[in-house]
Amino acid sequence: MPLYAYDFDADRTEQFLRFCSELHAHDPGWIPPFPETIRRQHGPEFSFYARPGARHRHFVIESATGMLGHVMATVHPELRDRDGTPVGALGFFECANDWPAVAELLATATGWLRAEGARGRVWAPLNFDIWEAYRCMIRGFDVSPFYGEPRTPPHYLEFLERFGFARRRTWCSLVLDAREAVAAVAAPHEASWKATLAAGHRFTELTRESPAGDVLELHGAVMRAFEGTLGYTRCPPDEYAALFASHAAIVHPILSTLVRGPGGATEGFAIAYPDVASAVRLAGGSTARAHLLLRQGRAQRIVVHSIGVVPEAQGRGLGGALMYQTMWRALADGYEDFVFALVGDDSPGRRLVGEALRGAQREYGLLQLDL
Repeated sequence: MPLYAYDFDADRTEQFLRFCSELHAHDPGWIPPFPETIRRQHGPEFSFYARPGARHRHFVIESATGMLGHVMATVHPELRDRDGTPVGALGFFECANDWPAVAELLATATGWLRAEGARGRVWAPLNFDIWEAYRCMIRGFDVSPFYGEPRTPPHYLEFLERFGFARRRTWCSLVLDAREAVAAVAAPHEASWKATLAAGHRFTELTRESPAGDVLELHGAVMRAFEGTLGYTRCPPDEYAALFASHAAIVHPILSTLVRGPGGATEGFAIAYPDVASAVRLAGGSTARAHLLLRQGRAQRIVVHSIGVVPEAQGRGLGGALMYQTMWRALADGYEDFVFALVGDDSPGRRLVGEALRGAQREYGLLQLDL
């Protein structure tokens, strides 16, 4: 089986896109990526490659009839484990259900990482860093996807673990499809919401038309709130603004919120958006068609993606106030289905969702291989 390695190759990128489409064509849970996003991420102008010390290599294994697997190995100069150990990453991992081919592919990619100095650990699946797509699905293959969900076939997890990867951190997602159940999650945070308003805080919603300054404030709050999270690296403001813009181009309204203190400083945020999974899947990767489908009908479900509070404002109930503000704002707009997405096994967000999280239907993992 031929195995190829390359840094940049536009033709290979197109081959990868075709391989993904063919591989997942009959999977009702697969949401195709937007081709322009993949082309941008695999082209030399993408911001990751300009980082001093950043290195990458694509690996492709083929049979006589076509591609069997693809993975991109990266060395991010800032990616460290909590004990300071450098960590390499394997991302854009796609493969047929062919263990011998995948074993050879993974052995070659991890060998390259070892030679490049990532001698401690490898995390997978991880596209560059935690600001891009990462994690694989562990449980929930039989339920409908939501937009932004790490959705991978069962054999991806099986093959990574068979190769020697182990689960390093896990996340879960909870779907509630009854207004009463949603209200029950929101109710414990009403007092925090009222106290936050009484103390002079104010909530500012973010939209596609939000001033650049608001997006910059969101960036600063996200960086500070998530510092110390496993896999944290700095995301420069321009990179974050590009991520926000690409996200906002598809989901509308965004329903994300900043909370500012009495002095005007941003102290926390909530990121939530309508679930556009069905439209994006039907669009088949076409941005224009996705926009058309979204104009024809409104999404019915809200994804509560993340809530965070900057360090000096923690312990004042702002997380609960943001949860309450987000949920009741969406309920008032007529949404009744909610996804509480990607709640980490050690995340403060577990307290915000409460006992309802025991009913989480989906689970995901970041896997680790010790070199």
